[in-house]
Amino acid sequence: MSSFLNYYCLLILQEFQHLAQALTLKTHITSEIGKYLANFSKINSSHERLVIVTDGKDVVTVIQGHSVQEFPVIQVPLGHIKSTNGAGDAFVGGKDSYRCNILL
Repeated sequence: MSSFLNYYCLLILQEFQHLAQALTLKTHITSEIGKYLANFSKINSSHERLVIVTDGKDVVTVIQGHSVQEFPVIQVPLGHIKSTNGAGDAFVGGKDSYRCNILL
């Protein structure tokens, strides 16, 4: 597993505590696992790896280097939710759109 991590500049993960077991880490704390992944060796070391962890209706954690930021998820009343299909795709699309607007 660690052999492919060297190539990633951005990781977007959902509920990834199971990775701790695969990487033989002794923690299940999201920020600690995220820091490990963010600081894992990279082929392209010109910029830091960005790790984004979503956890359903709970907080979104963003890790870059040793910096950890948490963003609360806005709760939507259940009656307003028609389907959660595509929610992850929409999240990534929104992130990509934001990033493209910054770069332009």
